[in-house]
Amino acid sequence: MNKKEIIKLLRSKVDKELKALGFAYRSKEESYVKQDKETQLFFEISLLLLDYADYESGAIGKYVELYVNVYHKEVSEILLETSTRSFLGSMFYFKIVGNLLADITLNPNIADYTKRNNFNYFKLNFPPGKESDVSDDISSKMLSVVHQHIIPFFNTVNTLEKIRNMLDQSYEATLSVHNVNNERLLALVVLLLQCKDDAMLEKIQRIRAHFLSIDHSTALRELDNILSKYH
Repeated sequence: MNKKEIIKLLRSKVDKELKALGFAYRSKEESYVKQDKETQLFFEISLLLLDYADYESGAIGKYVELYVNVYHKEVSEILLETSTRSFLGSMFYFKIVGNLLADITLNPNIADYTKRNNFNYFKLNFPPGKESDVSDDISSKMLSVVHQHIIPFFNTVNTLEKIRNMLDQSYEATLSVHNVNNERLLALVVLLLQCKDDAMLEKIQRIRAHFLSIDHSTALRELDNILSKYH
């Protein structure tokens, strides 16, 4: 089965249930998106098909990967505007909270960011004539994760203030400043500037120091671009 056929098969199993939860499928992003017009937040459940080598057998296995992303229209547009990456053309590139499924299944508040897992990978085995059985099994597992972990997580970050607090907690945790990806840190800078956080300058300097410690010149330029926008 090719990629489009697999996506179509999985969608035939999960579309109705995700639609009932308020998610509409966007073919361009290959994901389900729910928009909250009042908060301008976009909640995304993204599907990605990958070919990976199976470590036990050495054979190539096909997987569907489930991403969990949260976007905010204004913040995403600021990050897009201040980016040095000229090839970007959509605010959906800049997630405030990205690829957290592996995190939230272990740590619902994501502040204790000490290890990762593979809960967002579902192996697809398609024996001859068994495509329907496999898709039933995988879609059932995916929907279980959606109900048990994703929807409750979205409910805990359903305002911009809650997202800022969550990112701030992660950033302040002992290990997280070395584990949080750069997009989360840049988003946190925007949120700190917008809410005029009391410890804003100290936190931004720590983020700058982190970018310097890993010699990330692109992130440093983007941080300066964000700061210049607010001054």
